[in-house]
Amino acid sequence: MKIVHIVDYLMPTMGYQEFILPKFNAISKKNSVYILTGNSYYPIPNYNSTWKKFLGPRNFLPKKITIDRVKIFNNKILFEFAKRPWILNLERDIKYLKPDVIMCHGTASFSSIRSVLVAKKLNIPIFLDNHMIFSIVKNNIFGKLYYFFIKKFISKFIERNSNIIFGVTKETCQYLIQKEGYSKSKVKLLPLGTDSSIFYPKTKKNRNKIKIIQTGKLNFDKRPDFLAKATIILIEEGYNIELIYYGSGDINVVNKIKNLFKKKKITSRLKIIKFQSYQKLGNIYNDADVVVFPFGTSLSTIDCAFCGIPVVMTDDMASKEKEQDGIGICYKTGDIKDLAKKIKICLNLKRKNKLFEKKRLNRIKLKYDYKVISDNFLSICKNEINKDLR
Repeated sequence: MKIVHIVDYLMPTMGYQEFILPKFNAISKKNSVYILTGNSYYPIPNYNSTWKKFLGPRNFLPKKITIDRVKIFNNKILFEFAKRPWILNLERDIKYLKPDVIMCHGTASFSSIRSVLVAKKLNIPIFLDNHMIFSIVKNNIFGKLYYFFIKKFISKFIERNSNIIFGVTKETCQYLIQKEGYSKSKVKLLPLGTDSSIFYPKTKKNRNKIKIIQTGKLNFDKRPDFLAKATIILIEEGYNIELIYYGSGDINVVNKIKNLFKKKKITSRLKIIKFQSYQKLGNIYNDADVVVFPFGTSLSTIDCAFCGIPVVMTDDMASKEKEQDGIGICYKTGDIKDLAKKIKICLNLKRKNKLFEKKRLNRIKLKYDYKVISDNFLSICKNEINKDLR
């Protein structure tokens, strides 16, 4: 089966679904897998102080490369509007490759409309997915106008001319129905997961210090200062903790954290280490006692769970869904005392070895292992291809 994934911004070394799903699609030699994408990385705030140190310049020359048997076409981006790029030669490359199925990552972009148009013309099954959550939906006048336009025009066109719209969480599926206007019968769940070839339990090193970590962007929207304050509470209670941040970000946020430890004269308990590739994170998570994501959703919670490491996370809808599945525990977002309390619960559970029983890990794998997710996706692809042939 020949599968083409359409991705606006691809970061193959970051461990995101847009590359890991194609990677697992390509494990079977029966499949030829391609990604059509642009020649820029996602325009996050503070790119130069965060991802640039890890990925390099945001814009790079167009190129064709192969990673893990996935053939990637990085074509030139003509322009970008509201984080939506116009990728040159998208239609030309789809026609040239003649795929059996197309998977477009995103439902409201130039690429989604263009992909659906060419799939309709060539009579190719096409799927689209969406990663949105309600907490980042804009409800101001511009947001209302945007969703009115999406519902009235874009979603109706895509629904008529596509096979399935995937939401990556139950919340995302609700978002697609409520905010973008897709019919319930059109939307299905295709969860985000983890690369089980990298994230799995390993033998732990014996040490006296408790190691608590946070990974990713150290920006205000991730509130690493919440974790710093909670850790200081625990240190003052007598816990022998070393707090390590793996990442970089807003210099003001980083300095605020450093000053919190400096005022308490415990700077030796704090480390800030540069971004790490997701291939290295398996070892980093395995060496931690607790991993914390104090604000905003993070896919890394699933990675930690696969390593058998307890996670504390914010109590948004996506995190509550993970908690119900056995991935970590939620704290009252922004409540520093509750965050410290939940970290202590994780430490106690870890000592008693109750959080990592084999049945729980097996249950998580059934939903969140990309091998399983990819197999399910490929099965859906074959079914839709056979429907079209009939």
